[in-house]
Amino acid sequence: MLGVIGVWTAYTIAARSGPRLPPITAVTVQVAFIVAGLGAFAPFIGMTFPHNGPELASLLFIAVFPSCLSFALWNMALTVIPSTRAGVFLNLITLFTAIWAFANGDTITASQIIGGLAIITGVLLTSWPAKTATPTTLGIEI
Repeated sequence: MLGVIGVWTAYTIAARSGPRLPPITAVTVQVAFIVAGLGAFAPFIGMTFPHNGPELASLLFIAVFPSCLSFALWNMALTVIPSTRAGVFLNLITLFTAIWAFANGDTITASQIIGGLAIITGVLLTSWPAKTATPTTLGIEI
């Protein structure tokens, strides 16, 4: 997990300070490198292409939504807000995963509800603009 956090941090900093590419272009280049890199190893680890409709549909769903679309939206977000502020919203991934599981028939436990409320509270608290201290708010008369 620490390795993933380190790599994601490096990716976010590079995306923010690297060349200004349209988000969809950046994602397309990344996907091309990933497909080429992983595709080269697929035959050696026994991976095969999906053999039926449901397998292919699952692969396409994963390729489009959590892979390509999420990276494109992340890159678009980095053009609007700083990476430190955008990083806070990564905590919503677990919340949306639990909501998706619930929508597909899984049960939600009390600990998941408490965790979800903690995530929402944390994101809201860190997203509100900070109040700047003025002499009158500190009780000092000038």
